[in-house]
Amino acid sequence: MLDGDGQHASGDIPAFFAAAGSTGAPLVIGDRMGSAGAMPWVRRATNRWLSARLSALAGVELPDSQCGFRLAHLPTLRGLGLRSVRYEIESEMAVAFARAGHRVASVPVQVRYGSERSKISPLRDSLRWWCWYLSVAR
Repeated sequence: MLDGDGQHASGDIPAFFAAAGSTGAPLVIGDRMGSAGAMPWVRRATNRWLSARLSALAGVELPDSQCGFRLAHLPTLRGLGLRSVRYEIESEMAVAFARAGHRVASVPVQVRYGSERSKISPLRDSLRWWCWYLSVAR
């Protein structure tokens, strides 16, 4: 999976396959936090806050839970019964894999931020994320 906003480098794709092969993880998530200084500060702060909450919820370390650059084993992904269809899908996917007992690995990725604007609606998407989070944090 790769976000379509141009921030990810396709040259990082082999690292996902290498990580999946060496760890056996059916979910590999890109980790942009090695270049966190390149992120807009609001995105960086929000990502760190979300990743800490989701790591606790999932019971595994998720250094960059919101990265849309991922490799997932399709039969395993399909078997999880994910319901989200918007931005909270990254959170639901990571937590669902971990809670189902599947390994979740991370791989460092490059990130490029330009003049593009985020498609996230701060109010609407934050409310949708909170509704999802409260439904699974019980």
